[in-house]
Amino acid sequence: MAVNDFYLQIIKGIELETEQYSNDLFKRIKGPILIKIQEIIGLVLRASPEYTTLRSNTSEHHQFGIPDIERLMDAVISKILRDIRLNVSFRHMKGSGGYYTSTFSIRLLDATFESILSLPEANFVTEKGYLLPWLKWLLLEGTRPVIVNFYYSGLKSPSSRTGYGIMKNKYSWGVPSNIAGTAGNNWLLRAIKQLETELPLIVETELRNYV
Repeated sequence: MAVNDFYLQIIKGIELETEQYSNDLFKRIKGPILIKIQEIIGLVLRASPEYTTLRSNTSEHHQFGIPDIERLMDAVISKILRDIRLNVSFRHMKGSGGYYTSTFSIRLLDATFESILSLPEANFVTEKGYLLPWLKWLLLEGTRPVIVNFYYSGLKSPSSRTGYGIMKNKYSWGVPSNIAGTAGNNWLLRAIKQLETELPLIVETELRNYV
């Protein structure tokens, strides 16, 4: 066997052993990391201005006209947390004194939001049978009119679903600007963006505990 072939076999053996160690380590820390990430994302989403505004006795809550919108938002958050995925990739960096890297990735939301928009809780059916796709309005429609020829009146009315305000036949209504969102900038993305530096630190801390 040539010296070069022998050397390559040794290197290949080291790569396989290092990759196996990396995979075994990932299996051990995946559970604790996932739990901590779920906890912090759940807290951030429920502390967001959009969540606290819509669940409270506010004009925005009454404009949406969904009495139990907090329950619906909690169902959305639960789905997001269940769908979080952690992955690790192993790579040998070639070159003089080549080294090995393991890259962790955290998958939170699909770009279309389809997994949550397809939830039953993403829609609300009124007592008259009208379907209100409230989550799509909140996440994707910005402030453009989503209800045409009706606008929100804040006057109390016994016919109001929330007890405050009704829709009147005139003008149009869109999601209030302080909670409105689009595909690239909405309730979920704004909240999770706050964790850009914190999520990697969670992974790093757990690695230090196990290595």
